[in-house]
Amino acid sequence: MRTLTLAVVLTSLAALLGMGARPVAAQQPINEARQQGTGSEVTVEGTVTRAYGDFVRLQDDSGPTGASGLVVRQTSGSFYDDVQGGTIAKGTQLRVSGTLSEFNGLLRINQQDLADYSVQGTGSVPTAQDVTLSTLADSGEDYESELVRVTGLSFQSAPGTFTNQTSYTVVGSTGTLTFRVQTAAETALGGMPAPAGSFEYTGVVGEYRDEYQLIPVRASDLQSSRSF
Repeated sequence: MRTLTLAVVLTSLAALLGMGARPVAAQQPINEARQQGTGSEVTVEGTVTRAYGDFVRLQDDSGPTGASGLVVRQTSGSFYDDVQGGTIAKGTQLRVSGTLSEFNGLLRINQQDLADYSVQGTGSVPTAQDVTLSTLADSGEDYESELVRVTGLSFQSAPGTFTNQTSYTVVGSTGTLTFRVQTAAETALGGMPAPAGSFEYTGVVGEYRDEYQLIPVRASDLQSSRSF
């Protein structure tokens, strides 16, 4: 009888204290979380640099470049609804907890791996880091999911309009790199006109099978260069 009573008490305590919920890791800089690798339970806080569809990128000021970024992907649920409704947008101060995984090399918190999140406020979007294509090609891991600015770009073959799920090659003064227009769940560029001449890119960096790519989210990520 005593054992039964103890079990009832423990069950009640578990319900009251939420012991059935997933544990939330102590908060740490994004760079430290990234170093832990896939399968790690992490809690990080950063500023949202891009939020569209199923994808959010956030970054803080840790990491070898003075920044470190991470992707959160949600296709439904309250987090997704907050993105669609504008509660989570560029400049949002966001805290997220979950388990890290990779998709073809891109580190992220994906779907059911998101344990918790909270909006901490609103601030300024971090200044994009000025980089070259060769820097991204050689040291892309240091810039993955971070906001960068690359100037003096042009398309190797001007596409006219962008098509979803299509890779293009951009050319700069230091080399070439892939410019990837993702699905409509990640970018608004599909069907939009592409720059015919020189342009600059201010947006995030992605990874696909050890290749680092420019991942535009909105048309405003591209600005045609003025000629004088």
